[in-house]
This record gives sequence, structure tokens and C-alpha cells, in this order.
Amino acid sequence: TAQVNIPDNLGTQILPLSGTGTVPLGLSSTSLKFGRVPVGSTGTLTLTVSNPVGDITVQVNGTTLAPFGDTLAASCGSLAGGSSCTVSVTFSPTVGGIQNGTLTISDNVAGSAETVSLSGKGTIIRKAAAAVAPAGTVALTSGGVFTSGPTNAVTPTGVAALTLSAAKLDFKGVSVGSTRNQTLTVTNPEGGNSIALSVAATSPFEAAPAASCSSLAAGSSCTIKITFSPTSNGEQAGRLTLSFDGSSNEQIVSLSGEGLL
Repeated sequence: TAQVNIPDNLGTQILPLSGTGTVPLGLSSTSLKFGRVPVGSTGTLTLTVSNPVGDITVQVNGTTLAPFGDTLAASCGSLAGGSSCTVSVTFSPTVGGIQNGTLTISDNVAGSAETVSLSGKGTIIRKAAAAVAPAGTVALTSGGVFTSGPTNAVTPTGVAALTLSAAKLDFKGVSVGSTRNQTLTVTNPEGGNSIALSVAATSPFEAAPAASCSSLAAGSSCTIKITFSPTSNGEQAGRLTLSFDGSSNEQIVSLSGEGLL
């Protein structure tokens, strides 16, 4: 409080004066931008509030409206001069789109409010839904595409076929009681799984796979020795069956030869 003395020819006039001093709180930012936050999630930013007046202690308050929120640190309740405290500001969108708000920071001195503008965008993450019929049968083939509804598709990868060095082996003429050998190379294509290969040949042919065929990694090869041992005269035919990952996955190599007397 104070007074002003105004002298005139009628005497001294006294004009009383009064006012209230305010503490100009310091803010680390006047705007907080949360960017994109998924609906149902929460984004958090921090604001620092400081009291620049060295001999006055103030009580800091924060006010905002949903979908924004604020939490003041305990030290904001009695902020000494020259000190600072933090305010955690949250954005929790419940709908999509751009949303704006205001955080009001005040203290226990009248007329000391400061405002911080708030903004964020709620984003909606859409999940694909597949329509499933109550009952039915769907046949999937390797390389085929099964479509369910306008927006959902399932592409089966199937089981990759083995790569063989030959689709058939001809041993030509072999004397009865003698043998002749040929070799077949089997490759497990890149990108598949490791397989256990089984082989079987019909008489008078025999098959002997290398040890590596029992666990053939993707991109690897192994060899199979096939033997023709005719016991009679004339043309003879057989087959070599290669199976893996169950008997349903088979590949056949045709075998032929002629027994000679």
C-alpha cells in the first residue's frame, strides 16, 4: 500500500493506493504437441514450472480437461523461490482425429495464471477380420489362394518339391549275376525346412542313401547310390521312391535295365 499527497490552495489531498504483486511463473514451453496416439492408449509429455522470485514460496496448481490430464510433482505444492517442479501432461484419446486443449498453470497469488496449448491426434488401428462360415470344406493346393470376404486372403505355401538330378535312370545291359551302380543327387530347395529323407527301390534294384540324407537342410544336397543286379535275362523295370515329412510327400524316379546271359 502507499499514498499520494496532492497539495493545493485548500490544503493537502491524500490519495491512498493499494495493489497485489504477482509471481511470474516460468514455463519450459507454451505449447505441447503429442503427435499421433492410438485410441485407447496414452501419450505423456513433461512441463517444467519454475519460481523465479527468490523470497516468495508459491503453491502451483494445474487445470485441464479430457482427453488431456495433468499430474503435478509433490514439490509443486510448495515451490520455493529459485526452484522448479515438473508437471506430467497426458493425452488419452477416445476418438480419432485432431484434438486440442489448454493447460492452465496458476499459483496461490491472484492473477498469476499461465496457459499452455495442447494438441494431439487420436489414431484408429484397424484390424483385418475374416468371415468364417459355420461349416464347410476348403481344399488348399500349393500355390493356390483361398479368399474369405473382400479383404482377407490366405495363401498356402505347400511343401516344396525336391530337386532331382534325373527323373529316370537307365542301367542298359548288365550280365546276370553282375551289378552296375548309378548315383542320384537330391537337393532340398532354399527357404524350406530341414527334412528326413527315406528311399526305397523295387527289386532287382537297390538304393543306399548317404548319411547326410537323414537330415537334409534347406539348400543342401545328398547322394543316393542305386544298384542294378539282374538275376534273369531280359528287360527289367522298377522305381525308386523318395519320401519325406510323411508318406504323403513322395517323388518317383523310374528305373530300367536289361539282364544279359
